[in-house]
Amino acid sequence: MGRRLIGVATLLWAGCSAEVPPTAQYSIYLTNLEPTRVGLNGSESFDLRNPRRPGAHLTMGGVGFDKRRLLTVAPGSEIRFRDVLFEAGRLRTAIGFPGPVSTEESGTYTVEVTAESSGGELSSIFRHELETPDSELKLSWLEIEAALPYSTGDLVFRTTGSGPSKVNPESLPGWANPTVTGRRPERPRKKSDHRNVIVFLIDTLRADHLQPYGYDRGTSPNLQALAKECLVFEQAHAAASWTKASVASLFTSSYPSMHGAEDYLDRMSTTATTLAEVMGEAGYRTCAVGFNDWVFNPRFNVTQGFERVFEVLDQSREGGARADSVVAEAIDWIRAERDEPFFVYVHTIDPHGPYAPQPGYRERFAHGTYAGELTGRLKGPGTHIGRSREQVSDEDLQFLLDLYDAEIGFADEKLGELIGYLKNDGLWDETTLIVTADHGEEFLDHGNWSHGGTLFQEQLHVPLLIKLPSSLGIAPRRIDEPLSLLDVAPTLCHIVGIAAQETPFLGQNLIPLAASPTLWKRRTLLAEVNKSEYHAISLRRGDRKYIRTLKPEDYEGLFDLDEDPREQRNLVATATMGELESFRGLVRAHLNSIVNPGIVVEFLSDKPEVEVRFVVESENEQLDFNLLEVESGSDSFYEERQGERGTRWHFRFELGADDGRDGVLLRPAAGETVVLYYLHGKKQHPQPQRILLGPDQTPSQANPLTISADDESLWVTDPLAWEPRRGTWCRIWHLRPETVELTEVEIEALQDLGYLGE
Repeated sequence: MGRRLIGVATLLWAGCSAEVPPTAQYSIYLTNLEPTRVGLNGSESFDLRNPRRPGAHLTMGGVGFDKRRLLTVAPGSEIRFRDVLFEAGRLRTAIGFPGPVSTEESGTYTVEVTAESSGGELSSIFRHELETPDSELKLSWLEIEAALPYSTGDLVFRTTGSGPSKVNPESLPGWANPTVTGRRPERPRKKSDHRNVIVFLIDTLRADHLQPYGYDRGTSPNLQALAKECLVFEQAHAAASWTKASVASLFTSSYPSMHGAEDYLDRMSTTATTLAEVMGEAGYRTCAVGFNDWVFNPRFNVTQGFERVFEVLDQSREGGARADSVVAEAIDWIRAERDEPFFVYVHTIDPHGPYAPQPGYRERFAHGTYAGELTGRLKGPGTHIGRSREQVSDEDLQFLLDLYDAEIGFADEKLGELIGYLKNDGLWDETTLIVTADHGEEFLDHGNWSHGGTLFQEQLHVPLLIKLPSSLGIAPRRIDEPLSLLDVAPTLCHIVGIAAQETPFLGQNLIPLAASPTLWKRRTLLAEVNKSEYHAISLRRGDRKYIRTLKPEDYEGLFDLDEDPREQRNLVATATMGELESFRGLVRAHLNSIVNPGIVVEFLSDKPEVEVRFVVESENEQLDFNLLEVESGSDSFYEERQGERGTRWHFRFELGADDGRDGVLLRPAAGETVVLYYLHGKKQHPQPQRILLGPDQTPSQANPLTISADDESLWVTDPLAWEPRRGTWCRIWHLRPETVELTEVEIEALQDLGYLGE
């Protein structure tokens, strides 16, 4: 990719209104709207994230690191966003192409936006003609800011053009992060008399870079002040060292291998019970707001149960939305819903890489002039990723730490703004505020960068501060007991009065630990990562920590965190066999308990670049599944609701030249049936014998197939081998591990991990 300054032109369209005061500004991110407020070509509703027919598309594109989410509309189509106009409204967006376009797909397009008042009046907001770029050097953003003429009504986005008759959506121009801002009428304030809940998560925040945890730099003055009003847990551990697996564990109070969101393309199981669902059933309004695709992309299902999900698409920071945009959106939602009990999850992406601190923060922490070549970016020239300690000078390393600390400082300031709002609006006393992180960050502590690739403390040790409602009468204090983020969900349930026996959460309520440490039952803490080519489990019991890596190679580590908090001295060679066997038994018990049975629908081919499609019909509203391959970024799926008839899920896989297999693991409940269609193009495949069934791989006699989760003829206890055949095949079999009887030792081990009661 050519290195150049991003070409940006700005258009300020006619009809400008007075600038909206920041304190009164309200934002609507149009691509976050519910389907009921989005229409395509006159339809009643349309889900942008799961389009069911051609006409609209969401993709990522842009210049260099300035990637933005693009809404594209096919020529001849239009999207209507309903009820998005209000007083002093302005539309902010940018127009551009996701990438260079081949000669065969080149063309000239006109994009336009029209406002329509609730009374039917029409007004053109802007109209612009674009030619497709044939090289990356011609990629640029055309920034748009336009005043909106009506206080109520709709916006309509259209594209027309002279391109080819069959257009690849990724060759069309699009609107980047279209947002409407303006002034929302003030609502009368009412003193809250219920216990509200806010979980504020700062992505990629290692605890030892915070002042409340002994850091000697001023990264977190607001957290330092907050700590005086909080329970500060000094040894909190994430359940995984990367975002999707860790946040899903936070929401479900279960291990990654149980909720299923382990690998890059994995979806969290729809059968998991989430904190948002429990709070919603208890009468709480629920909202998740922030930026991180692993959490907010609906294909991963991590935000299951939240009534509203706002992915903040401001791209003013490299790598995602800035904390100020996220906090502003959260405050606005709280202000609108404050008259009812609420639970809001706030996810800020700073200080996740690339390390790109805002002006003023970089200068505050990066003293002097850095003359090295590192940039803080995660790829491209000047990246630190992939460099060994020998390739990085002390100055280089300190510069990266300075950038990281500067981003922590910015996130801390925005947390302070949220706290200030809660206090000024009378919500502070009866609001529970939890501040934590999904994982930490490594700076060559064990020879690595970033996160997700080890289970050492720099990636697992996270902050956990809980500011309790004053009515609980529990004094602030610091607590040194090791604990897991699995404990957050049951703790919040206790605070708002939800009985523990009404939830399936594995964690423990932390309030007894705060009130009386003798009531706390110490258990082994478990964390795990199983993605791509890395699979590892860590266990902590007291100050002893055990790490077992299963792939890419077998590794055992044992550390004394009291004597060796940085985990530099492996004690495996000198440990007693009894201690090692105890930890090994816990690993075996865990691994034996997490095999996820399901119906495997697998496609195999000896041909390169084959596309296969199939459809699953389910009577249930949700289908629980995971994709089998993680490398296939071109795979896609979408849901088609059929009212009382349940859902249809459409899957498309591209079998590559290197690995001609792909597919999906379906996880129907006991007694549930699904109907499977193997497609040839858009029609049923004419050769049902190409579908092989069960352990004997018997050719099918029909397509579509109705399959029951209880069909014993499909059951296998181990994954099936494959002898390559000519052509493309579909295999269907049900992985169902054998039932085993547990020994007393294994039962005790599972009780220690929280699986089983007394």
